Amino acid sequence: MGIMLKGLDCSQGRILVWNGKEAKIYKVDPTKQPIEEGIFDTKSAMLGILDDTIVQEKEGKIELIN
Repeated sequence: MGIMLKGLDCSQGRILVWNGKEAKIYKVDPTKQPIEEGIFDTKSAMLGILDDTIVQEKEGKIELIN
């Protein structure tokens, strides 16, 4: 996956990984290699994924990204 992990979360066949500089979203199919669906810059140390929504802490606030 090419990223040194600081965190990982998964939901509904998707995996979110991040390293404190960027985050990547992968679609997972048990019969195939993971497919990168998206990448975005983020300095957040706390992220999560729920269905199609990314939740991140930014400057003490919670942001929802989809």
